[in-house]
Amino acid sequence: MPCLAFQKISCDYCLRACPEKALTLNNGLPELNGRCTGCGVCTAICISDYKGFWVDFPS
Repeated sequence: MPCLAFQKISCDYCLRACPEKALTLNNGLPELNGRCTGCGVCTAICISDYKGFWVDFPS
């Protein structure tokens, strides 16, 4: 199941879980702002199989 917000279903799990308040809703879709630290809480709390965000750690 893809990210619920991108399916036009109201969901804000990632937004509420973010400790840095790095997510906002733009027309109902989650959007990252400059506060993101890459902690991954948003993807860990997400209830969808396919996340709206991915944390990419540099190798």
